[in-house]
Amino acid sequence: MRHILFVLLNCLIIIVVLTSCSNDSDSKSMETETPASEINNPLYEETIRNFEHAIQNDDAQALYDLVDLNYESDVYWTVKEAKDLIDFFMSDPFALEQQVRYLENSIAQIDLLMELGIYSPDVTTRRIPFAPADEGFVFLLPNGKLAVKVFKHTLIVNENTLGDFEKIIVDYDDTDRQFKYDESSIKSRVYKNYNNEKVIDIMNVGPGNYTIKSIRIYQEEHNEYDETIQLNHNDMLVDSERKNVNIIHPFY
Repeated sequence: MRHILFVLLNCLIIIVVLTSCSNDSDSKSMETETPASEINNPLYEETIRNFEHAIQNDDAQALYDLVDLNYESDVYWTVKEAKDLIDFFMSDPFALEQQVRYLENSIAQIDLLMELGIYSPDVTTRRIPFAPADEGFVFLLPNGKLAVKVFKHTLIVNENTLGDFEKIIVDYDDTDRQFKYDESSIKSRVYKNYNNEKVIDIMNVGPGNYTIKSIRIYQEEHNEYDETIQLNHNDMLVDSERKNVNIIHPFY
């Protein structure tokens, strides 16, 4: 019994000593350094205000200029898609309120990561396309710019879907993006998605409305299929299963 009490007493002493040291260290740090939040918050708060003004003023160019598209792979997002995003927020004030709150809440997290040396506003880091996996359509970056949520567009290429073909053409309406595939190019890129469907990646895009026109060519016969992908409130949520993937399922 005495041995147990002795051990407990020693543990209590160690905890008190460590807490005291930690407090002394924090006090010295506060005396010699300015908190990161006092340095960086004005920059982030200005970005959030500019974001709100761009939405309220229906200024797609201003919104586009706030975004940093510095990703490791190509991400398609233009002023036209920025206008789509503005239209979405204008039609859903609650979604805009949520988005602003997400941005405001992220400031403390960025400050903490900068204090830990994980983020640096002075270093240009190319981000992987699907980071960060947070709620919202836009996200604050350490350099004061915004990032957009990225969606991957994939095409189902199951044999019973495509049937016989010589060429598949996927054309994004009102853009300069067109993709052509034959049987060999599809076979070299095919994989199975979370639904166990055979797919190929088309491209990565930012939030917007996209009309995809696909054409199947076989023995001079052309079969067409159109599909429109539009922004919706669920796209703002974290999608741990689909990981922000939109599946194009043509019905020829």
